[in-house]
Amino acid sequence: MKKVRALIDTNVVVKAAIDISKGSMSPERKVIELVIKNEIKPVITITLLEEYCRIAKELVDKDFAGWLRNLIVTGM
Repeated sequence: MKKVRALIDTNVVVKAAIDISKGSMSPERKVIELVIKNEIKPVITITLLEEYCRIAKELVDKDFAGWLRNLIVTGM
């Protein structure tokens, strides 16, 4: 099965993180769950990576990798 590649907007990541922390379901959360399951391969640009890092620091006061690990562990 060929993996889908997608450009995932920062707003989708932020909304998904909020929904995962609240235990809510949303289309954004489903997208991130598919990324975590490796069914969607995200296209990451330098600009998006910088936005993800900036938002992660604002939301949880951690580095991006720590925030993403926290998202995966607490959400799944």
